[in-house]
Amino acid sequence: MDARHAELKTLFGKECRHLFRSPLALISVLFFLLGCGIPHYFPLGTVTTDSFSFTRYLSRIPFVAILLFPVLTMGLWTNERRGGTDAILFSMPVSDLLIVSGKFTAVFALYLSMLLLSLPVAFTLPVYPGTGILLCSYSSLMLYGALSLSAGLLVSVSSPNQAVAFLVTAVLLLAFNTIQLLPGATALPAAASFLCSRLSFAWHFETASRGILDSRDILFFILPTAACLGLSSVLLGRRRYRS
Repeated sequence: MDARHAELKTLFGKECRHLFRSPLALISVLFFLLGCGIPHYFPLGTVTTDSFSFTRYLSRIPFVAILLFPVLTMGLWTNERRGGTDAILFSMPVSDLLIVSGKFTAVFALYLSMLLLSLPVAFTLPVYPGTGILLCSYSSLMLYGALSLSAGLLVSVSSPNQAVAFLVTAVLLLAFNTIQLLPGATALPAAASFLCSRLSFAWHFETASRGILDSRDILFFILPTAACLGLSSVLLGRRRYRS
């Protein structure tokens, strides 16, 4: 176990150095903060005390992430293939799951830094939501980010180029963020309408916005995240043997 921790730490450090030293990291952080904060500091129309409630602020973050997460993940594997550095990774005496975990934890750490930097915006909202609601909501955003980034990582492993990876990831995130808003969704049969609402990311944010972390919501994010990482390692293993 200690050896695996050391290997993961090495891979994590390698990916962080590559990620945080690139202009992409700074651009992504600025895009995230401006996308979430500009509607708060420069509102359109009449401002009232509840115009920019915490719930509305919270709901903007997943939609900003629809463009942000595909940008962060689209080149994680396609750049390795294009630069020929995937052969170096495959030559390392580490498992495919550890290689995937190293990339995932690095990009997830960048996302966590964005959330931390966005906290001042939450504290300056006209109505402070309360510590409990703030912690639960940001915990839910962490889980949402983990699932979205793991899905983007999976798409990147299986995509031939960055453009395809970006488009597929963006479409997936858009679909799961808006599935409950699709025209005719409420007119579907009860079972289908229920399924659409439960697959919606927004539905799983509702309890967190009230200061409650439901175990069902936690599992909704954690289990698919683990599945995406596991499937990514399987696909990576097939590429290793083909090379």
